[in-house]
Amino acid sequence: MNSITPHEDDVLARALRGQVDGMTEAPLTFDRIAGRARGLQRRRRIAVAGGVAAAVAAILIPAASLSGGLWSRSDGPRRVEPLEPVSAPLTLSIEGLPTGEAPGVGWVEDGTAHLPDGSEMSLPTPADDFVSSVTAFEGSLLVVTIDDRGVSTLTVAGEDGDLVSSDATTGSPVVSADGTVAAYVRTDGTPVLLLDAGRSTQLLAPTPAQSPLVAAVDGTAPCDDGCRVWANDGGRRAAAFEVDEGGATRVQATDHVRAVTGDRLLGNVGLKEDLFPVDGLFRGAATQPEWTVVTTLKGFSPDGRWVVGQFGEGLGATELRILDAETGEPQVRWQWTVGEGATAFGDPVWEDDTHLLQVLTQGRDVVVARFGLDGSFELTGVAQRVDDPTLSTLALASR
Repeated sequence: MNSITPHEDDVLARALRGQVDGMTEAPLTFDRIAGRARGLQRRRRIAVAGGVAAAVAAILIPAASLSGGLWSRSDGPRRVEPLEPVSAPLTLSIEGLPTGEAPGVGWVEDGTAHLPDGSEMSLPTPADDFVSSVTAFEGSLLVVTIDDRGVSTLTVAGEDGDLVSSDATTGSPVVSADGTVAAYVRTDGTPVLLLDAGRSTQLLAPTPAQSPLVAAVDGTAPCDDGCRVWANDGGRRAAAFEVDEGGATRVQATDHVRAVTGDRLLGNVGLKEDLFPVDGLFRGAATQPEWTVVTTLKGFSPDGRWVVGQFGEGLGATELRILDAETGEPQVRWQWTVGEGATAFGDPVWEDDTHLLQVLTQGRDVVVARFGLDGSFELTGVAQRVDDPTLSTLALASR
């Protein structure tokens, strides 16, 4: 058995950060981490040998807006109305599930982007690099890859798959609520605004963070009235900063920003029993949350009415939760238990105002499922069967 080198361990950690960060550290065991690292080694050996990879990479592309266009479609699944809040969690299992419509956003598999209209596009990224995330932005794709040296690169791919630009980055980019501005952080700590489908950029003030990771961006292109980003310190210090052209200011409300929309901010406020994240919603300049919940919050629905979150209890039950953004009360919850039924992997993606997409694994099957605010649960037709799902890099990219 090949050992995991310190370098490969670093590559693995960075690749998984966006997929598992925030679900609490407990669900990650050494065996799972080692398995993922062995998978990276195995794919590298197979690529060199020119064989066929056993683990297939597939990433859903969250749409930056819901106005249709290249990477999303307006005729998605039928809008559903929320029922009365579901008190007991629904148990996940893909056995016997009906198959509904294909995902209403684009998705990537083996270096090829699949558009919602059925067409395909090859990505202008190195074939051997690990695809960490893919985000749609005004007709372009923002693709983050990690090479065998552990270097993360953000590539802007145009509508025809042409290479627009590339730059070293600390992590995945984010897109504003109106879909007109994207942002990422260079390895020197400088936040960069992307405008005009990524064909033009604006630099903001450097952050004092040790390893800044962009968390949110606010503003409307061309940023004449100012655009700003929020960045978390990815180093040993717990801190978050709000950054614009004038400088960086330490966020007082929270040390870790999850998401921002309008005057509302989701952020971490501490831990329960030194283990379970407690997140909350802040409004305006308030330093005290309007509500808190023992759940890792992931982001707002496109209409801002709902918040999605994940809750984990070590190796036991874990839940995907949709909460009322005004009160923090759960609307519906789906539960999975490691080793039993289906297991969710990575972050969920809002497909529209009333549906989420989530990658699930069960046995040898890896699928993309759709969850509705009315408690509905169905497959989307995107599925893979692999020898070992732990070697699959199928994941949802965070918006």
